[in-house]
Amino acid sequence: MAAQARTQKKKNQTKTPEKKSQPETGIRARRFDVDYTEVAGEPPLEKKWANGKTILTHWLNAYTMTIPGGEAMIVQTIEEFMDQIDDPALKKTAQGLIGQELSHSRGHKQFIEVLERQGFSTRFYSGITNFLSYRILEPTSTPLQRLAFIVGVERINELFAEITLESGKLRSAPPKIRALYEWHLAEEIEHKSVVFDVYHKISGSRFWLGYGIIMSYLVNMGYLALACASFLWQDRALFRWKTWAQAWRYFFREERFLPRMTSGCWAALKKGFHPSATDNRELAEHVLSRRVITAV
Repeated sequence: MAAQARTQKKKNQTKTPEKKSQPETGIRARRFDVDYTEVAGEPPLEKKWANGKTILTHWLNAYTMTIPGGEAMIVQTIEEFMDQIDDPALKKTAQGLIGQELSHSRGHKQFIEVLERQGFSTRFYSGITNFLSYRILEPTSTPLQRLAFIVGVERINELFAEITLESGKLRSAPPKIRALYEWHLAEEIEHKSVVFDVYHKISGSRFWLGYGIIMSYLVNMGYLALACASFLWQDRALFRWKTWAQAWRYFFREERFLPRMTSGCWAALKKGFHPSATDNRELAEHVLSRRVITAV
């Protein structure tokens, strides 16, 4: 049964819609009002907060590390093209996207402070990725290339959200951490088509779209691996066989994260693809209906 479900899900991910969907409506920022300040009498957050699993905890910590820079790039790039969007509905939706991305960045910056209070240093990761992003990648790319790149970023965020929410592994996380990740990932599914629609309104070039998705896959997976390795090293778990056994199960057997991420990005390269082809909105609606975060 599980194999049949995965096969059906793969078909849903790769099918081509007969008609591209209209821009999402009602996308709005939600205020992240969770306070991570330690309260006297409450136990501090455990280092292995994700169900006691080393690899899952630090993989999700790594995702947090990629958010502030990634969301800033999305916001900056969309704002750069805002004047060229002549569709009022799409323009309003893009503005809602900007509000959501700014909220995500603030929420994860707060969680990074928690990780630093746990004793983790983020300087090594930030130093390398800031150099690569702002000294090499950004100065050598055109605005259209950056727009195509963030199409890929949003596809990766959607797939990350689908895999993580579907797994149910956040249910055992501490309430404040669960709220952060579930809210963010649900919104990634909610606005999954916005940047794609903006790109096709501005250009629609399949060549640069392919470039953006491939480059985004390589850069983002590289950044995630670097951040995860940094956390594992500091946690003295990088070279433990148990860590690698957990990684093998998560990435290739249980959640099949890497094959699903790779095939999902590959599907986005196909002619006629649109993010609405992926049937995962119920995952977002299940989270957002619980109002884990206050709407602005």
